[in-house]
Amino acid sequence: QVHPVFAQVFNSGDLNAILAMYEPKAGMDAEAGKFVQGQEAIREVFAGFLALKGTIAVKTTRCVQVGELAVLHGSWTLAGKGPDGKPVNLSGKTTEVVRRQPDGTWRYVIDLPAE
Repeated sequence: QVHPVFAQVFNSGDLNAILAMYEPKAGMDAEAGKFVQGQEAIREVFAGFLALKGTIAVKTTRCVQVGELAVLHGSWTLAGKGPDGKPVNLSGKTTEVVRRQPDGTWRYVIDLPAE
C-alpha cells in the first residue's frame, strides 16, 4: 500500500504531503554517493523532482514485513520536462525501509531510490 500512496501523493505535486510520508529523521540516497538525512534535506531532493512537473509510477516487486518494519523493493519511472522544456524520463529500482506508525500508516525510515 505504500508505493501506490506515494505515487498518488507525488503526482499531486504536494511537497508537504510527500514529506509527511517520511519520519522526521529519515534518510534518503539523494543521488549516487549522496545520502541525506532529515525532512529538510529530503524536501530539497523532492523540490528538484517536482520541478520536472512529471508523473511517477511505482511498482512493488517484493515486500517483507517483520512487526512494525517492512522492507520494500520496487521499480519506478518518472516522465516530466526539464527546465528547457525537453522531455525527461528517469527510472530506477528502489529499496526502502518503512515503519508502521501508531495510527496505522506507514512512513519511510530509509529510502534508496537508485538501487
